[in-house]
Amino acid sequence: MSRIEGSFYLKMIKGGNLLGEYTNNDIYSRSWEIANLKEAGDGPFLGKYKSQWLEVEGPYTGELVIERIEDISDTNKQYRLTWYRKNGEIAYMGEAILADGMLMGHYINYY
Repeated sequence: MSRIEGSFYLKMIKGGNLLGEYTNNDIYSRSWEIANLKEAGDGPFLGKYKSQWLEVEGPYTGELVIERIEDISDTNKQYRLTWYRKNGEIAYMGEAILADGMLMGHYINYY
């Protein structure tokens, strides 16, 4: 499989869940993602989510983990995101910044 590179945004909605859109060099259009909070972390957006997104083949469900990036000066504004497939393998990894109450960032495929 070729390298996938993309951009996304996620905004918090009711109950701590996330809703967003993304694009990448495989789909060349906007697509959607929704993530339901499973385990809250110790700050906004942090935690584990059951995530569903639309791939070329159709909807896909996995797990999204959002963590702080600890080795930077302002850990409340920069995040590491990891999307896992159902079998526990990493599907995508990305980084985001907090801007206007949303996470905005980029990601690549891990496989």
